[in-house]
Amino acid sequence: LSGSRDNEPDVEAQDGRSPGSAKSHHDRPSAATLEHKRRNAFLAALLYGCTSITITFFNKAVFFVWHFDYPITISLLQVTLSLLFFWALSVKGVIQLPSISLRILSLAAPLSIFWCLNVLSGIFTLEYMSIPMFSTLRRLTTLIVLIGEHTLLRKYASRPIWLSVIVMTLGALIAGASDLDFNPIGYACVAINNLCTAAYLLLIQVTKSKLKVSNLQLLFLMNLCSFPCLLAAVLYFDSTAVYEYPHLQATSFLLVLFASCVQAFVLNYATFLCTTLNSGVTTSITGQMSKLVTMTGGLFLFVNTTYTVTNLAGLFIGLISSFWYAYIKFQESRNGG
Repeated sequence: LSGSRDNEPDVEAQDGRSPGSAKSHHDRPSAATLEHKRRNAFLAALLYGCTSITITFFNKAVFFVWHFDYPITISLLQVTLSLLFFWALSVKGVIQLPSISLRILSLAAPLSIFWCLNVLSGIFTLEYMSIPMFSTLRRLTTLIVLIGEHTLLRKYASRPIWLSVIVMTLGALIAGASDLDFNPIGYACVAINNLCTAAYLLLIQVTKSKLKVSNLQLLFLMNLCSFPCLLAAVLYFDSTAVYEYPHLQATSFLLVLFASCVQAFVLNYATFLCTTLNSGVTTSITGQMSKLVTMTGGLFLFVNTTYTVTNLAGLFIGLISSFWYAYIKFQESRNGG
């Protein structure tokens, strides 16, 4: 997972080739090379999954425990800290930042827009919905990404993959239909969040291909394009209220907020890494599998939700189908698929 891996060709660019473009026997990578790629792909997915768990709880704590209800400000802080990280890494010579031009910024702008919408809608959703229900309904994203990769990127999944994703979607619908704490605002936010997440995951692959940059360079461009928009939004909507927030100087609150911002940087990089080394669908599935922990923890840490047997059945149908998908992908990777 070192920075040198960012400059290697995308694994999925090979996996998504059209029929008839198969490599000759002499061009096939060695067994050691394939094993190295599989290991890095797995580590990228593991990093993404672990970070998505922790940041969900920290964001929920910011809202539920500290009642800091300013998601735009949180997003701006996350972007600002990320840009500071990039500046420090660049000064130390760890990374080389990309050159900036109107063409590059215009190509990176759509990715930034959908990232902002994805983050903000996700944070808003946590205000109106419990972590377990949020985690379950987020599984609908996977089907959208699978359809998008099929139609836009010409990446064709196998029938077992489609079946596992469809079962996962049905589980989410069952859980949602029996949600006793139904909140129309929360469901509207999670629908927007799912669409924006799907667009974001698809654009990572498209934008990186167009710009020919590394994962870290693309992440820098995304944060750079997002900063002015978020700053303007904070100045217009949040500035006065945030200044008057009673716990603004509380050490515990600042530590939780700082941890959330650090994890946002790691999560964004892990998302880029997992999507390019695996696929948008795998990134989405990994996020859903990580929800096992958030679902269980949410039941005990944030006891603001009522459940029914049908509701819990839908939660676990989605969970089992996530592990089913992971098993299918493992078998396909072993068979060279």
